[in-house]
Amino acid sequence: MYIGGYGGTGYGRTVAIRVILARPDHGPGAEVGVLAAPNAWGDSRGMPTDRAALSEFITEHTRGTLATIRRSGVPQLSTVSYSFDPREQCVRISVTADRAKVANLRRDPRASIHVSSTDGWNYAVAEGRVELSPVAAATTEDDTVSELIDLYRDVLGEHPDWDDFARAMVDDKRLVIRLYAEHLYGRIG
Repeated sequence: MYIGGYGGTGYGRTVAIRVILARPDHGPGAEVGVLAAPNAWGDSRGMPTDRAALSEFITEHTRGTLATIRRSGVPQLSTVSYSFDPREQCVRISVTADRAKVANLRRDPRASIHVSSTDGWNYAVAEGRVELSPVAAATTEDDTVSELIDLYRDVLGEHPDWDDFARAMVDDKRLVIRLYAEHLYGRIG
């Protein structure tokens, strides 16, 4: 069993403790819950264990910090724009094929994305397995280009020239990272 803490113990802060147990029915390292401990005033509000609230928070934002694992085991962090589908619990990120994060994910397909409020005190983290789409190869009838168009629309709205956009996706050798949120945790409220 591992018990890890976050959130700090300063005045007015809630301390969260994530409990991870190795259980045969959940697999090694399965997260079984987030507990809230009282802050300096004995108050434990603001530590949601509700997956729906965390999903909604991630859906409302479009920028976060993606964490992948380098060959050395050290995390690699990248600021990214993303789209989150709450039905599929899937974070989608557009990236070029030559980036370190892609090499990291080809070797170890696990990642996390940290999303925070403007003031930084509210946040949600999605952890899970990753799939990589094929690299965009054709400007028409290409599933990756279609997914990149959908991703762009979710994050930025309509593009002034979709044909130009498709050409740029192929020229840039872009692909989509799909992070399926197996675990969510955070602090909202």
